[in-house]
Amino acid sequence: MSQKISIIVIMKLVVSIIYLLSASLAGATPPMPKTKPSSSTVLTSSQKVFKTASTHFDRVVYIVFENQQYKEVVLNSTFKELMKKGTSFTQFFVETHPSQPNYIAMIAGDTLGVQTDSNVSLDGKHLGDLLEDKGMNWSVYAEDYPGHCFLEESRGYYARKHVPFLSFKNVEQNKARCSNVKNLLEFDKDWKAHQLPTFSMIIPNNFNNGHDTDIKTTANWINQYLKRYIDDQNFLKQNKKNWVNLY
Repeated sequence: MSQKISIIVIMKLVVSIIYLLSASLAGATPPMPKTKPSSSTVLTSSQKVFKTASTHFDRVVYIVFENQQYKEVVLNSTFKELMKKGTSFTQFFVETHPSQPNYIAMIAGDTLGVQTDSNVSLDGKHLGDLLEDKGMNWSVYAEDYPGHCFLEESRGYYARKHVPFLSFKNVEQNKARCSNVKNLLEFDKDWKAHQLPTFSMIIPNNFNNGHDTDIKTTANWINQYLKRYIDDQNFLKQNKKNWVNLY
C-alpha cells in the first residue's frame, strides 16, 4: 500500500482539529468539529483529507502561523496560490486569547485551564500520548529552539508558549520524549533521510510566523523555506506520497 504524506499549515487552529487529526491517524471516524466566534482564521485543505472518515495518513506535518486578518491572508499572492490547491474552512476559529491556550488545545483537545502565556506544567493527556499508544511517533521542529529540553520562556525569536508539548510534565521530565522537540534545522535532515515521524509539528519563530511582523513576512518564509518541500515532486514520486495542504 502506498504511503501518504499530509502537510498541514494553519493560522491559529481551533481545538477541534485535534480530534480530526487523531482520528485520521488511528483510522477512526472523526467527530464533527465545534466552532466558536473569534477573529478570522484561514484554513484550507485538499478535500481528500476528510472525504472518507477512515482515511489514514502515514505522515502528517503540522505547521502553525500566528493570526492575521482574513482579508489580508486571502489577498496575499502566496496564500492565494496555496489556497487554490485546497479548500478554505472559514468556520474554524481560535478557542481564546492569548496564544498559549490555543496551542495547548491543538494537542490536548482542551485548554486545560490555561489562560495566559506564562510557563505551565500540565498533567493532562496529549496527542503524543495517543500516538505512542498506537505505536506511532512524533516530533516538534521549532525554529531557533536552543535544544537540550530548553524550558525557559523564550530566547531571541523562539517562544516556548508556541511549543505545547513542552508544557506537559510527561515530556518535560522525560529526557527521551523531550528530545522529540528539535530545532527546525533537523527537519531537513529527517526529510532527506526519510525519517519523519508519524506526526511532525513545525513552529516558525516569532519573526517568520507573523507574530512580531506581518503576512508578507510569513509569505516570504513560505516561499523561501516551505515550498521546497511542497514542490519536491521527485521526492513525492519516488516515495509514492500524496500531499494534503491545510492552511
